Amino acid sequence: MEYNTLVNLLDTHNEANIIATERFKPKEVIYIYKQVKEQQLQLDNLKKYYNSKFSNVAFISEPIEKFDVESIKAVFDKYKDKGLLINVTRGQRIYSLTLLYLAKKYNIKCIYLDIENKKLISFNDDNIDITDEDFYDLNIQEIIESSGGSIIVDSTESNSKAIIDQITDLISNNLDIWERLKYRLYDSKVFIHNQLEPMTIKLDMKYLTKEEMDIYNSMLDLLKKNNQIQYTSGKHNYITIKFLNNHIKSFIFKSGSWLEAYTKRVVDNIRQVDDVKSGLLFLWDSERNRVKNELDVVAIKDSTLICISCKDTAKYDEIALNELNVYAEQLGGENVVKILVATKVPLKHSVEERAKEMNIELVIYDGNKKGFEEKLRKIILK
Repeated sequence: MEYNTLVNLLDTHNEANIIATERFKPKEVIYIYKQVKEQQLQLDNLKKYYNSKFSNVAFISEPIEKFDVESIKAVFDKYKDKGLLINVTRGQRIYSLTLLYLAKKYNIKCIYLDIENKKLISFNDDNIDITDEDFYDLNIQEIIESSGGSIIVDSTESNSKAIIDQITDLISNNLDIWERLKYRLYDSKVFIHNQLEPMTIKLDMKYLTKEEMDIYNSMLDLLKKNNQIQYTSGKHNYITIKFLNNHIKSFIFKSGSWLEAYTKRVVDNIRQVDDVKSGLLFLWDSERNRVKNELDVVAIKDSTLICISCKDTAKYDEIALNELNVYAEQLGGENVVKILVATKVPLKHSVEERAKEMNIELVIYDGNKKGFEEKLRKIILK
């Protein structure tokens, strides 16, 4: 049966309403919303998304001063002859129940999308029908844009993927050696950066041990072989390194970038995951301006977002948890999956307790690849 008009409640996150629009393909959608500043901004952002995604669907907004039976009844009376279909998937429970009550009174079909379990629940007359559905899967970009955000940068696609994979494997397979080496990368006496020539770095080998020299020489040869750098040896143990690829330079000297790449690869290998991005830099509307945010790994499964922060250290605290919590809930709402991946347990025991309180899963990579991959899989698929 065709439905001309799909009625929804405006919510902070409207993924289920968008999926219902894709599923039933109405000629118009109605969003009922309360006349407050926050909802008006959400409505404006959602309308832009609909105009882009569903250009053939008319977008109608119906403001009400308060959510009560009489206010919503007035909307029903206005559109009752237009072949309505009522969607009660989103919105506060009391308002969804009000919609359901009025739909029954007017003998209008109601639907609820159980996206996680791929079920469509229909309320019609005195019957409740539950059918299996293969719902449309929103991707990460669609979820961000539908809520008023936009992706500035993501490092998912890179022509340096092959060499990044090699470096990531070297580090993840030799975590104990990496622990001894990584602090040298940020030692300004060892690696000398020149702001006037940002692609050129000098390496002063006199500060390195024999083991460190051997490993760094092997890494330089690997990068040169893969056409990522040129380097020359000079007097007094100086090596001048010229990077041919800024992405590789950033990857090497940005703390935790290998852990981000490895985590992204593990998540990407989970068959049920629909989309995954790493190094995600996105803009978000606030009341006054556009705010820039960043998340290390973002994935999506059955239109549920998984947001992951990566820390190659034990020095992370409640600030890191709060940042992940805010960004994740901003993007994915109350159902978002939040994970903090680290190479060591936090120095402060209180961080673990606080993570539990915030429903953030703490996953430690200690060199045990199988254990790490299984734990991530279990969290994402639960």
